[in-house]
Amino acid sequence: MKNRPKFFIITLMVVFLLIAFSSNTFAGYFSNDEYKKMVKEAIKQEKSLKTTKGALAVLYFNNQSGRADYNSLQKGLALMLFDDFQKIKRKNFQVVDRGKLQALIDELKLSTSGLVKPETAPRVGKLLGAETILYGDLLSDKKAELKVNPEMLNVMKKKSLEQKDVDGQLKELIRIEKDILKNSLNSLKIVPTKEEKKLLDIPLSEKVSALDPLFKAVDATDRENWKEAEPLYIKSFTEDPNLLKTITELVKDIAPTVLSVAAGVMFIKKLHDMKKDKGKKKSPGMSLPTGFSKPKFP
Repeated sequence: MKNRPKFFIITLMVVFLLIAFSSNTFAGYFSNDEYKKMVKEAIKQEKSLKTTKGALAVLYFNNQSGRADYNSLQKGLALMLFDDFQKIKRKNFQVVDRGKLQALIDELKLSTSGLVKPETAPRVGKLLGAETILYGDLLSDKKAELKVNPEMLNVMKKKSLEQKDVDGQLKELIRIEKDILKNSLNSLKIVPTKEEKKLLDIPLSEKVSALDPLFKAVDATDRENWKEAEPLYIKSFTEDPNLLKTITELVKDIAPTVLSVAAGVMFIKKLHDMKKDKGKKKSPGMSLPTGFSKPKFP
């Protein structure tokens, strides 16, 4: 009985900390439910919809390689490109939120292959309000371990923009993504500023060991399977603590629907605490494979 006031005060402090942390962590974000409402409204008004000038939607890539281990790259490569395109700050350019894309895919019950079909892709772009869409196929042959055939399409004109195939070894994934990015910006006639080039030099992660679990966690998050996603996020974060911001942005979409907001906040706080502990221990982490060099954006 004597400890009740003390317990009450501690509980209040925890609640206030959660509110403060959540307001900073999730401020300005749309929830998954809000994205679903947006897409349903867009489908109702489909005939009268117009695209937004300068809006780009990065769709998922279609794994045509015959390699099951490339499945995580379908969303993974799109995530890397999305992350880079967000670094371009122009009044006449914006990237469609991937949360909105996933909500549309769920609403239309599209598979990855169905998403990029010639008859489907333009409709998806229009429903997202995107003037341009970027997508493509993942392939593999004897000459190249990974080959990407990107496609870029002006949605309303149904006109393809010039793109180049990009290939290389899987350990060159960061370089491959940067090449696709460079070609895409050229097609969009966007010349990065010096500051943007510096940001574009920074990959999503320099540690290949952190990317695969992150890509798999993204897919599990989109399927609203937190039990599967959580350990994958932790594995990815353990390999590269610099992924904290990316993981936060991914988790915020699922928190209101699959988790309580408090649970989402506590998970992000847990990662913050892990990062602090790592900083104290100064763990070196894993380095890039032999022969791998970080590409520099031209």
